[in-house]
Amino acid sequence: MAWFAAFGVLALLRVLRGGVSRWLAFHLVVGAAAALGAAGYHAASSGSGATVPPVIQTVAFNVDASVPLDPELVCEPELGEARVLVDHGSHPSLDAEREAVWYEAPGPEGRIQIYRISLWDGEPECWTCAEPGNNRRPARNPKGRGVFFETDRHGSWDVHVVSTERRKGKLPASGRLTPSGSLDRMGLYEPTGRGLVWSHSGAGRFAIKMATLVTGHGGLILGSARTVVEGGTAWIAPIAWANDGRSLVYGRGVGPGIVEAILLDPALGTRRPLGPVAGPGSVSFSRDGQLMAVVQSQTPSPGPAGLGFFLARLGVGAEERPSRASLAFGPPGGELVQADLGELAQAGPPTGVALSPNGRSLVLSQWSEGRPRLIYAARVCVPAPGDGNL
Repeated sequence: MAWFAAFGVLALLRVLRGGVSRWLAFHLVVGAAAALGAAGYHAASSGSGATVPPVIQTVAFNVDASVPLDPELVCEPELGEARVLVDHGSHPSLDAEREAVWYEAPGPEGRIQIYRISLWDGEPECWTCAEPGNNRRPARNPKGRGVFFETDRHGSWDVHVVSTERRKGKLPASGRLTPSGSLDRMGLYEPTGRGLVWSHSGAGRFAIKMATLVTGHGGLILGSARTVVEGGTAWIAPIAWANDGRSLVYGRGVGPGIVEAILLDPALGTRRPLGPVAGPGSVSFSRDGQLMAVVQSQTPSPGPAGLGFFLARLGVGAEERPSRASLAFGPPGGELVQADLGELAQAGPPTGVALSPNGRSLVLSQWSEGRPRLIYAARVCVPAPGDGNL
């Protein structure tokens, strides 16, 4: 495209000197302008230099202005009291009220299902065992009564939504959100709780999309989708979006295996590399967006990022196998400090994390004895100097 654009400019100079017919020069110049425009669009929409659509910037600014800040915490690097929630489960997602955790685990028939368990008492309850297919990666609405999850029941991966409340004593049925014929995975709620952000692929290309949830045909459907970040031929997916709208972490890599995680401020368009993380569900924020928990991975890349289109369809991911990983905490714009897992580290590496709204505790997914388990752990924190609100 660059050579054609240059040729068009030379043609314009020639016609000014009378060396080329005006008809031929006109078509060459128009073609050059189109080539330059396409090249500019490609440069702007691929890789880390992608621009953020204005509508996404507006959402981020508006949400940020409405989220109150919690008192700052001063926490020790080690974790405090810890206990096993379930001995087989992964991809935890906490209720906004910190009453229950949603997660995935094998169901009675061996298929992966969505479960819910109270943080304080009770037994695990399967929320999707009556539905077909493998149902994975729950994402709780931070401000409402819904859970996104992905399912392969339609022959490919699609995002469904299900209510967190029973209807006349019965578990609710889920509804399909994403269109057929494409690969749609890793659904998250955007910060207002009124929209879906997910990984979309088609024709061998990937992008992170966002669409508003609207009521229609007796349930929820998606409005018009907008591209948040282009991935090109490399697999790309959202990992976490803070409630204040100012920190969107997405990953690029091979299928669900993350080669590189990037923190994007959608309001300003700035990006910060976070390095490799342990996969989807490996980043979580406090409710005010000022604290971030990250499961950092030291596992080598599983292969070229361009293979993402094929491996994503197979469901291959770094979180499916044990890896060398560590847990770290820090502000989105600051240094991440590695946590001391103490005796927990002897059981195996962490694979995912869900931070409590106030940042004082967390649910950790940890590989132990050949499978993932869920741990509830407190952080050793005190109010910041001069802060008497906690």
